[in-house]
Amino acid sequence: MSPIKYMNRAEYGWAMVAIAFTLSAISFGMLSSVGVFMKPLQAEFGWSRGSLSFGYSAITLSTAVAGLLWSFIADKYGTRWIVLFGALTLGIPLLLLSRMETITEFYLYYLLFGAFGHAAVSSPLYANIGLWFKKNVGLALGLTVAGSAFGQGTIPYITQYLIDEYGWSMAYSKLGIAYMIAAIPIALLVRDSPSRKTIKSELAPNQRDGKPFPVKPKT
Repeated sequence: MSPIKYMNRAEYGWAMVAIAFTLSAISFGMLSSVGVFMKPLQAEFGWSRGSLSFGYSAITLSTAVAGLLWSFIADKYGTRWIVLFGALTLGIPLLLLSRMETITEFYLYYLLFGAFGHAAVSSPLYANIGLWFKKNVGLALGLTVAGSAFGQGTIPYITQYLIDEYGWSMAYSKLGIAYMIAAIPIALLVRDSPSRKTIKSELAPNQRDGKPFPVKPKT
């Protein structure tokens, strides 16, 4: 049964902020962890720091492009299943990275992480949070964004510990498994704001299709 039935809109709105905070921390944390893998990958494969730095670019550029697509789809079909797909896709590229042998694979798997994982989680969530609140919208969005900073400040240390203890390959593998175990159940709690249906029902058909609002000429 939907958790919204046990909580009023304001209460579940703040629950959504906690959900978005956590998913943002998980998702953004891997961006800052790219640099942590540089030294062991240089030692293993002899790749240059410049080549490895492009892994970060692969995430950010693919996120920028794919985020537009996921946001568009979320507007039409809702946020929950897109975020759930993104939560699953956060872990799979990390498992693939644990078995990579070429720099091309390194770029490809980070591109997949950005386009299908990070972008699918972050972009729709931010838009959804704003619809849950009539008051304190800025605070809600600020707390959500704080999750990304929290993840970037903590997950690299966890990553370094895993590399020191198990090596880079097992570190990727353990992170991938941990990401799916943590992110998927949390993503299942994501709900669209009830106001989303209200807004769509109040729009004329041509406005729901994304066409501009008609402007009446001044007389």
